[in-house]
Amino acid sequence: MPHGEEVVACVATMPCRAAQLEVACASLLPQVDRMFIYFNDYTEEQVPEWAVCEPSITWVTSNECPYGDLGDVGKFFFCSQEMKGVFGISGDVFTFDDDIVYPEWYVEQTRQKLSEDSLSSSILSYHGAILQKRCTEYHLQKKLFEVKGDVSSLTKVHVGGTGCMSFRSSLFSPSLKMFKHTNMADIFIAKWAKENGVEINVLPHRKGDFRILLEAQNTIYEATHHKDGSERDRSAEIKAIVSSIIWDH
Repeated sequence: MPHGEEVVACVATMPCRAAQLEVACASLLPQVDRMFIYFNDYTEEQVPEWAVCEPSITWVTSNECPYGDLGDVGKFFFCSQEMKGVFGISGDVFTFDDDIVYPEWYVEQTRQKLSEDSLSSSILSYHGAILQKRCTEYHLQKKLFEVKGDVSSLTKVHVGGTGCMSFRSSLFSPSLKMFKHTNMADIFIAKWAKENGVEINVLPHRKGDFRILLEAQNTIYEATHHKDGSERDRSAEIKAIVSSIIWDH
């Protein structure tokens, strides 16, 4: 990996996660050069002072941005094809969640993996799923490798979790148009990776390495898993995509 190559971290959040966001950002900020926060459903006046005052943080609010509320797609706003030139993003990108506390070794050790020839053209994560070859029920027919559990060895997956994902910006710079719906970014990235022959790998880790601040409270996963019909429920859209692809093994 070239010496001095920039590393950035990108997250999307919403007002009900304000307390968790501060803790998550505090765990990652010392590990990166710059941090980018997309504040969904915020006005500029509502952005917390700690984010405003930190010189290494760049932020955008959905109320002032032409793209509006992007949900989880906000993680990819800053490194997207449309915007990465505006924000000068290059090097390694880490997308993260506003409800995870990241270990002190997270960025350094992950970048070491990104520098390996066998993984430098991969998308890496610490959470992911292998799908059945012909998958019709995503949550019932996937084998999960969880960020909050033990994963003993490097595992090639079909879907990677965007809350603990990293990649080289030269490999992956998605267009915002790629995300046809919000709050299912991991599925659209899985589709892109499959179509472009890019591997997604879950890296080994131990239970407890990542501390989860919220357990399925007001989460996209919870709404989708239970098909609750809310605006955060993406079960129908996910089914349409995953069932249209033959997932090679």
